[in-house]
Amino acid sequence: MSDRQVAVRFDISKATVWRWHDNNPDFPRRIKLSPGTSRWKLSELVQFEAKMQAERRSSIITPAKGLSK
Repeated sequence: MSDRQVAVRFDISKATVWRWHDNNPDFPRRIKLSPGTSRWKLSELVQFEAKMQAERRSSIITPAKGLSK
């Protein structure tokens, strides 16, 4: 997938795709085809997306014991 396609998939800008690539070690590494042309494997992006969703689910605050109705 191109940086534009990755941006659309995650609803982010192309600049954010590159920021994630440069600063997030969990984000899939690009495959550089030629100068100015990079692609990402869909399978690796799907794994990254699943990991993000799992982390988001585990960070949801649950009521403390005895406070739930």
